[in-house]
Amino acid sequence: MARDRRIGIEVYVDTVCPWCYIGKKSLDEAVRSYKAQNNPDVEFDIVYKPFYLSAKPERPGQQSPSKEAVYLSRRTPEDRAQLLRRLGAAAAPYGTRWSWAGRLGSSRASHRLLRLARGRGSDVQGRLLDEIFRGVFEEGQDVADPAFLARAAAGLNLGGDEVRRCLREQDAGVDEEARAAREDDEISTVPTFVVQGRWRVGGMQGKEVFARLFDKAIKAQLKTSRM
Repeated sequence: MARDRRIGIEVYVDTVCPWCYIGKKSLDEAVRSYKAQNNPDVEFDIVYKPFYLSAKPERPGQQSPSKEAVYLSRRTPEDRAQLLRRLGAAAAPYGTRWSWAGRLGSSRASHRLLRLARGRGSDVQGRLLDEIFRGVFEEGQDVADPAFLARAAAGLNLGGDEVRRCLREQDAGVDEEARAAREDDEISTVPTFVVQGRWRVGGMQGKEVFARLFDKAIKAQLKTSRM
């Protein structure tokens, strides 16, 4: 296999989606496994893009609804039990412990912060997303809470003043990206993974699926390099 290959991946997520949390963990594991088993010199450029599962606006200062109300209360007892079983089974390999405590507001501010982090590199954005997901789904944090988001960004290559400004001010670019995801790119579910701009797969996937997509990307690059 040729060395120094690079694979680009765009991942459409919403920070209020528990399946996106598990999807990120699965992708991270697939990348580690692929590099270890195939070629450690393969580089991955992973970019996380915004998708709004709910179009509800931000309401600064207004109390967010409880997580239980958002995720569980409107389901039948059977559907609720099935969801919890599926999430528990999917999360078990990664040691994730779900918490339905706390509240859940609009994800818009978190996407603004992730867009800011994207400009610092995929590693910074990925680490920030890990912190946000962990806080929301394991620690009972509200994704709309600017104090929580500022803490999630602490220790990353993001200035404090820049973070506060990002959380305070609207950014039409994020809403435009979310609109384009639905209307131009026809993204209808999250997580959705797009490899090298060509191969798309949606929903929860295991590392075997990702490995096949990575192989396709490498083979396509090898074919192009021989032309």
